[in-house]
Formats: sequence, structure tokens, C-alpha cells
Amino acid sequence: MYSQIIHIDGPDKTGKDTVRDIVVKQAKGNYLVYVRSFISQIIYSRLYNRKIDEKFFWERLKNEYLQGAKFFVFICMVEEVEHRFKAHDEKDIHISEFEKHQEAFLNFVQEAADKGVKIHVIDTSFATPQESARELENHVQNDFVSNCVNCNLCKVKESEKSTNYCIGGKDILVVNTVNLKVNKDSFDFLQKCLLESGILERCVVTDSVRCSTKSGKIEYQDFSNCSFHLQHQIEMLQPKVILALGNQVYEFLIASKLFPTHKIVKINSPAVIKFGKVTEAQYLKQLKNSIKV
Repeated sequence: MYSQIIHIDGPDKTGKDTVRDIVVKQAKGNYLVYVRSFISQIIYSRLYNRKIDEKFFWERLKNEYLQGAKFFVFICMVEEVEHRFKAHDEKDIHISEFEKHQEAFLNFVQEAADKGVKIHVIDTSFATPQESARELENHVQNDFVSNCVNCNLCKVKESEKSTNYCIGGKDILVVNTVNLKVNKDSFDFLQKCLLESGILERCVVTDSVRCSTKSGKIEYQDFSNCSFHLQHQIEMLQPKVILALGNQVYEFLIASKLFPTHKIVKINSPAVIKFGKVTEAQYLKQLKNSIKV
């Protein structure tokens, strides 16, 4: 599992601490989870007229967000919270205050969105703590896709981007050079070969460089710039083997040490078919011989 920093905020009795305990346990120390962080600091200073330097906490929040931290606000229906208040003999806050507090948190979510910060809202009204923890984890994983789409790490950022495709399982991570889907014939042929080899349902096909380039040429620096996304993907999927399509990808993966080198298998890129270097039958045979996991 990859490492992640998570901030959970929201009004009282929405399940923050309970979910945090589950998430931390499941992550086996890879997640650092804060309950009541920058968001609560700002919200409660507003609600109780505390004189703080709000700009300081806003800047820290946005800086954390830009470095990959995930922010969540937990909410709950008033009727369900009333039951929780009674069950826990809550006397520090009245239910009418809860409604005011929850509204303040939801308004803050929109305020943050206007400033370019995405905060996920999780409603715990009818979900078990385990279900809420699973929803949080899904958001963390799905953000990988949006991080790729909105990436500004390199000079080709204005080009078409890719995330994952041809997903069947996660045992085998098939890594292409750059946006394989741009060449539909090559992609369709690879998918056909994976299917005929009997491993399609075990594969995730991805790109080592997420953006397509106008020239089609990739430099080592392009691989290096984009390795952040590939590293997260490897940590998230934990594949048994990586199938590198072509010399460029293979050499970069070996040099980058993102994955144990003895579990990286090299075969030709599907483009070799287009240039007539091997036949389809030869390529399929090479693929079958290469993957024995």
C-alpha cells in the first residue's frame, strides 16, 4: 500500500474517530490520519468568534493539498445524530448547534472548491463505520485518476492524457511507453493478444508517460517527470509482475528501481507489428512465453 496523509473533519458524532481507527489499522501504518485539522480550526474560530490568523491555516491547508494530502468532511442526518447523542449521553453540544455546525462545514467545502481545493464529503447517516472507511479509501484511490488528468509536472501537460485502461485484474501491470490508445490498432492488437494468452483478466494496462507527444518521441526526462504517477499505481495495485512493452520502458523501470528488477519482463511493443518486424503469430508466442506467473 502507498503512503498517504488524510485529514478528516466535521461536526461531532459523525464517526470521524471510529473511521480513522479502521483506516489506520487497514493501512498498516502507511496512512497518517488527522481528525480535526485545518478545516475545524477555521470553522470553530468562526463559530465562536476566536481571533486567529485564518490566512495562515488556509495557506497550510492548500499547501498540504497541493502535496497530495486528502481532505474529508463527515456529515450525518440530524435524526441519526440525535440517537448518537442519547447513546453517548452527549451534553457538550445541543442538537440545534449541530445543525449550525454542519451547515458551516458544508459551506466551507464549497468555499474550498472555489479556491481550487477538493474536499470529499462522506455521509455516515446509514453506513457502518466499515462502509464509511471503504468509501474514504475509494476516494483516495479514485483521486489517482484525477491527479493524472490534472497533472502539470512536465512540458507535455497540454496533450491528451491517459490513466488506466483494459482493466481486468491487478496481478500483471502492463506498462507501455506513451498513451497507447492514440494508436487504436496497436491497443486493439495488444488487448487481443492478452485475451488469447489467457491473462487479460489479470492485467492492468497503463502508460509510463501519461501524455501523448506531438512528435511521438519520449526522452528519459519525460519518464522521470511522470514516475510519480507510476509509482503510486504500483504501490496501489501491488502487481506480481510488470510487463514492459519495449526497450525504453524496460530500461527506465530497471534504472528507476520502482519495482524489483527480477519481476520486470520485457517484450516488444505492439508497434513492431505495424512496422513488419514480427508477425502477429510470433508476437503472441513471445507474449505467452514471457508471462509465466
